[in-house]
Formats: sequence, structure tokens, C-alpha cells
Amino acid sequence: MKLIGLLVLVACVSTVGGFRFSSSRSNEGRFAKILSRVDAQAERVDRLNQQITFLETKYDILLRNLDSDFETLEYLDDNVNDIRPKRCPEGAIECANNGKCVDPLLVCDGFNDCQDESDEKDKLCRVVSAKRQCAGLPTNGRQSPINIDEANTKCLKNGDIRVSIPSNTCNRVLLKNKGGHTAQLELGKCDYSISGGGLVGTYSVLQAHFHWGKHLKKGSEHTINGLQYPLEMHIVTKLATGKSTCAELAVLGFFFEISKERNQAWDALIAGLKDVKKEDQATVLDKVNLQELITGETDSGFYRYFGSLTTKPFSEIVIWTLFKETIKLSASQLAQFEKLLEHGGKHHIVNNFREVQDLNGRTVYKTC
Repeated sequence: MKLIGLLVLVACVSTVGGFRFSSSRSNEGRFAKILSRVDAQAERVDRLNQQITFLETKYDILLRNLDSDFETLEYLDDNVNDIRPKRCPEGAIECANNGKCVDPLLVCDGFNDCQDESDEKDKLCRVVSAKRQCAGLPTNGRQSPINIDEANTKCLKNGDIRVSIPSNTCNRVLLKNKGGHTAQLELGKCDYSISGGGLVGTYSVLQAHFHWGKHLKKGSEHTINGLQYPLEMHIVTKLATGKSTCAELAVLGFFFEISKERNQAWDALIAGLKDVKKEDQATVLDKVNLQELITGETDSGFYRYFGSLTTKPFSEIVIWTLFKETIKLSASQLAQFEKLLEHGGKHHIVNNFREVQDLNGRTVYKTC
């Protein structure tokens, strides 16, 4: 662009050289006109330079966008015959061998729902898994907990719907009164992981904590058809591989009901509550086995939706799995949770649940 300006200037100066000056006054007038033309040409060149800079910036942005979508375009080009959106719902995958549609929540979940394993291809899962799960969700207003209206849920009909729960025993597990707010099991060192059931990948187990009410009554955070249970346990896990803006954490929720009989699998944990009555007190538990604590409950089916943490900062990064079958504890076992003390030690921890939030157009899935 600088070269253009220089050529214009040279041309104008050459023109000056071609004049024969008859008088100083006329020469000054002609030279002033030439300078004016040079200035006008310089301004035009500046405007052209600005337009070129703007177009170059826009071009760079377009190139970056094309680069970010290159893998997706490459996948679609290679597999155009395997994906038939007209036959399967949006986000679903059609099995190449028999044409069966695999629900979006079961694609890339670690289990082969197609006999030819086309729903678990590495290339497919790298490109679309995170985008698939988060597509169509409200950008904000995905708060938890919610009331689950059974009549307005959508079935997960295909594939292996079981969530894989670790069965190994872990020792030296801390049970603590977490900040005078809840009882919490620290499970991060146990090397537990969960997968399957439509989860976006494999998740590492971090901790388990509890929400309860008062006098063994309404204490769960989520409700089913308006019914609130006396206790709800949350097993909190974090995505071990890959990325997902809406499912960085996966929380497994379990509801509790009162039974006439004591649940012996919970004896050690319930006994440990007596040693953590005060804020931040902790005790060590051995032979902790998650599968024994929730035996049978994961085979009963579950509800699934995308939401948030139920405590501050209420981040909307959680995929929730709430199991239909309840865990049974005796009244005396449940009562031990209400004996824990809040911050300051003057009051017992009761009603430590958040009220249900607006669904805001989200879909709640269930196993059928």
C-alpha cells in the first residue's frame, strides 16, 4: 500500500516537471492544486489500507473457525454413509449393520450398543461427544435440585443402561463433619471410577455427602412427583478424560427410606458419625465398599438430567443420575445424621437441603 502512495506522488511530481512556468504566481497556483491532489490521493490510500486491515482480520477469524471445525468436517466426509439424520433423532447414531438408532446419551459412553461398535468409534467420540451432550441446553438456568415429574420424562430405550460402580474395598477413608454443613466421605484416594449408563466418559470418584431434614422427615434435595425423602446421598465424581462444558462433574444421587430393620452394611459409617459431631472433626473408616452400601439400587433404573451444584457457587457443570430404588435405613440409623452440630456447636445440622429449582425447559430422561 505504501508503494501505491509513492507512485501517485512520483506521477504528480513528474507532472510538475512538465510545466513551463510563465510567472511565479501562476506556478504557485498550479503547484497548490497538485499538492491538493496528492493529499486527496494519500487520504484515499489510507482508507484503502484501513479496509484491507479490516478484511485481513475478518479473514483470520474465518480461518480460525474453519480450523476448529476441520475434524468434524473430516469425520462427516469419511462417514457420510453411516449417519442418516433423517432416520434417527438429532444427535443419535444409526448402527451401520442393522440401522438401529442409539440414543444420544448412550453414544460414546464406553459400552457398545451397536454390534459393529460404530457408536463407540474413537474418532467419533473425540469429535462429537462433548458437543452432543451439551447441544440444546439452556445457556443458563440449569440449576439443581429439581422435582422430577414422572409423566414428563423421556425414555432411554436403547443400549446398556447400567452404571458401573466400583466393587473394591478402600481403607483409611476419612469421614468428617464438613464445615458444620454435612457429613462427607473423602474418597479421592480410593481410585474409584464410574462409567456407562449414558455418561460422556469415565469419571473419578471424589467424595460422598448427605442432605437430610428434621425429625426424619423431608430432607432430600430432589423430589419425585413432589415426594421428598428423609435423606439423599450424593456421590460426586469428576470427568477423568476429555472435556464437557455441561458434564464436567457427574453426581449419583440416592434416596433413603425408613425401614424397620437395621441396614448392617451401613453400621460402620453410622457409628463413625458419633465421632464427628463437631465442625471439621474427622474419623477414619476401613473396608469402605461403595457397591455394598448401595447393593441392588443401581439395577433398578435411574433418572438423568443436566444441572448444577446445589451449594455455592452453583456451577452448571453437572450431569445428574438419580436412582429410582431407595436405600433402606432404620429410624435410629437415620437419626444419627441429625446429631451432627453446625458451625459454633450450638445447633444441630438439620434441613441442609436446597429448595427445588425451575426446570427451565430441560429434558429429564429415565430408563424404561
